[in-house]
Amino acid sequence: RLASTLSLSPAAGRQLLSFMGLNGEAGTRPSGIIPIPRSEAEAAVAGYLSEMTQLTPTEAADLVRTVFASVDAAFPFEVHLRPTVGAEAFLRALRSAGGRVAIVTHDSAAAARRHLRALGWEGLVDAVVGIDGAHRPKPAPDFLLAACAELGVRPDRCMMAGDAGTDVDAGRAAGCRPVVGLLCGIGTQSCLQDADHIIADLGRITVIGCGTDG
Repeated sequence: RLASTLSLSPAAGRQLLSFMGLNGEAGTRPSGIIPIPRSEAEAAVAGYLSEMTQLTPTEAADLVRTVFASVDAAFPFEVHLRPTVGAEAFLRALRSAGGRVAIVTHDSAAAARRHLRALGWEGLVDAVVGIDGAHRPKPAPDFLLAACAELGVRPDRCMMAGDAGTDVDAGRAAGCRPVVGLLCGIGTQSCLQDADHIIADLGRITVIGCGTDG
């Protein structure tokens, strides 16, 4: 959409795709702007376009924001959603055991809720904290502390599970116990090394029961 809007040459369009990390082979780990917070992704692409074209930084930022929003509105994300292995069974087991669940995401809370609705998981998640909540992004603990407050659960009574090094760092900074690194997303063994446990996916966790404070 950006290449078309700017009438970029095929070569320039491929360079933009490469910068954004969208031209990798199937099965490779996400790169470029894909794993980073949405606001940072937009700023990075705007900076790239400002250097690559005649756009001023402000014009580039406005264009990127508009194009990204138009893609959000039109793209059928629901068709392409695929739950990670074991996620739904894990959430249902937590719910049955009386546990409470929050999602903390560098995406917007609205986008996360849209994904939950598409999967039929709205009833499995109690709170969603997104980048639009004006919190400092992970690895700062703000997202997690806000989620704990919304759930009414102390951080040291919460398990934090994530697939990125910033998730692990945020969990530790918030005081969550345990902090679990997941290998089913962008994370690698090395970047998750500070987690209390590193597992392949959420299906490896057996829910025994939850305490009275969730």
